[in-house]
Amino acid sequence: MTETTGPSFRMRPGGLYLKASWALVVIGVLEATIGLAQLALRATTQDPDRVLLALNLAFVITGLALAGAGLLNRHIYRTAETRLTPQGLINRELRTRLIPWNTITAITPIRRGRYWRTRVTLTNGRQKILTAPTTKTPQPDPTFTRDLETIHHWWHHHRDP
Repeated sequence: MTETTGPSFRMRPGGLYLKASWALVVIGVLEATIGLAQLALRATTQDPDRVLLALNLAFVITGLALAGAGLLNRHIYRTAETRLTPQGLINRELRTRLIPWNTITAITPIRRGRYWRTRVTLTNGRQKILTAPTTKTPQPDPTFTRDLETIHHWWHHHRDP
């Protein structure tokens, strides 16, 4: 089955977000390395304290989790998108989800912290914040507004009458 796709929207480049992701990776690797060194030193003593060994192991696991979270954030930032198809919106973050046009009741801009995002309200009352389009300006900028209008146009054109 070939699927015709329309425009796609990605998160806009943001240096601070990428730097924060790398900071998590670096801090996590440093924490895991320090924890491994302490774990090795404690384990080589004649009578290691089990509580301290467990704490050092927890330190290592926390460091690895931080590094993994940083890599995951970076991956999401680089691959996340919202794509328009005749069948519906395809929103891709960790998972790719299709939101059929006929299940959407409203598409609105919403302020989330410093960002303007796009919210989709579904027929069952649930709301979904789309990956893109987004903007960091105090008021929605022309590109964000144009992208939102494009989504509205596709929604009105492809939903069931």
